[in-house]
Amino acid sequence: MRSRRRRRGSGPVAPTPDERALVEPEVPGLDIVESRFARLEEELAVAVGDASLCAISRTAGSVPAAKHLEGRLAALMALRRSLRRGDRLEAALAELLDAWRRALEDVAARAAGPDWRAYRAGGVDELEELAARLDGPDA
Repeated sequence: MRSRRRRRGSGPVAPTPDERALVEPEVPGLDIVESRFARLEEELAVAVGDASLCAISRTAGSVPAAKHLEGRLAALMALRRSLRRGDRLEAALAELLDAWRRALEDVAARAAGPDWRAYRAGGVDELEELAARLDGPDA
């Protein structure tokens, strides 16, 4: 079971999958999203420790690797919201992937900084990997 301790500067602690199962109805695809979300959340915690990404950016400057992980998480959060609203996984995934790709094209077109490019690329990467997994032979 993962720690319930909040990181300084972070938002509320998300319920564990066991806690969510007690209050949430079965949502097709949500288990896949939650599993990937938990893994990425741990990766981000290892990458940034107890510091918030905003604090790191202010003191250390650009942090594209951490922003890439943050973008991956943000894309999964958007997908999770869609699933909880009742959207089908495949449809929600396709719609979000299209939106994240357009957003990545936008930051590239306006020459946004490396953190914005990494953030948007992270979201696209996560959604593309999830789509490939769902389309793969083990789907």
